[in-house]
Amino acid sequence: MQRVQSTDTDSQAEPVLATLETQGEERELLPGVIQRLSLARSVQEVQEIVRTAARRLTGADGATFVLRDGEHCYYADEDAISPLWKGQRFPLEICISGWAMLNRRPAIIPDIYQDERIPHEAYRPTFVKSLVMVPIRQLDPIGAIGNYWASRHEPTARELALLQALADSTAVAMENVRFYEELENAHVETMKRVALATENERRRWARELHDETLQALAGLRVLLTTAGRQADLEGWRRAGDEAVAHIEREIANLRAIITDLRPPALDHLGLYAAIGALAEHHQRSNALRVRCVLAEQQPTLDSEVETIVYRVVQETLTNVVKHAHAHSATVAIRVDDERIEVEVADDGVGFDLQRPASGFGLTGLRERAALVGGTVAIESCAEGTVVRLTIPTAGAASPPEGELRAA
Repeated sequence: MQRVQSTDTDSQAEPVLATLETQGEERELLPGVIQRLSLARSVQEVQEIVRTAARRLTGADGATFVLRDGEHCYYADEDAISPLWKGQRFPLEICISGWAMLNRRPAIIPDIYQDERIPHEAYRPTFVKSLVMVPIRQLDPIGAIGNYWASRHEPTARELALLQALADSTAVAMENVRFYEELENAHVETMKRVALATENERRRWARELHDETLQALAGLRVLLTTAGRQADLEGWRRAGDEAVAHIEREIANLRAIITDLRPPALDHLGLYAAIGALAEHHQRSNALRVRCVLAEQQPTLDSEVETIVYRVVQETLTNVVKHAHAHSATVAIRVDDERIEVEVADDGVGFDLQRPASGFGLTGLRERAALVGGTVAIESCAEGTVVRLTIPTAGAASPPEGELRAA
């Protein structure tokens, strides 16, 4: 049986270019197809564009779009004068599209019944007499595009060049689709995490306001109602003094809640002042000694990055108070031209890193950092825990070597 050899596209480069320059219709069609492919956002869109363009570019009687599916060829779409193999899968080794992918070069077959690579019995029920199959991405093929003719036809250098140009553009379009799908999936996951975090925050503040502020206001109402029943002036004064003290406590509580939501110092004085106030709060309220070691020159950060740095320090210190049974903690911030590194270390009891559900809130810390491209690394042992946040930052002021200040 005679074997028709494949054409070497490199050796045909000069005649192909010369021929293309004389082809008006195809030359006008191909740029439009490439532009449409660049805008495609799904594999289905790519398939629809390619199946029609492949046939029109060469005047073929049929065109097929094949995807590699592991060790099989999946005939995903087609445009032909009669049905071919749309929706079917065949092993790579017995399929001409598989041959093109495995050999990373076109298969050019003027007569399918004179070529041993063709499974003749599969083609007999079809109209196909001649074909050309080119791989999509020659370096590491992800599929193939085929053209078929109903009468004996030897594909020309022009047809081969057009079809390969279409395949190359298809490879780029498929990579774009993959990229946009990954981007969309990442965006959806991020939005889910943000929505969940927001809902958890709302739930926490609702509990805080209900259990403390609302109950305190209810107690104040009872106090004032009781005072109203007092017959003597001295009783009124005592009730009034108690009510004023009650109100002052609730004002302090509300200020603490507002500070937790968005510390005013972060907006008015900057990151360092806000972290310093946070340290003072824990020393005063929780008897936790907090030492701050901050780069002398405060970096200029985006508001979002600044907020996340503050939140990670805040949540970590809160976790230290709740779970670590620590006596002291250190907050250190180091900055260079490429990153800001925040480290919170404590002398508590530590915890098992293999059990992140222990209440330490590690997932929340990592998700906060991920929102600005950062990472959180954690080390823990019986002598304490270190939480290290690293965020890439452009334009952060770099402090002079060794210039640190302790607070």
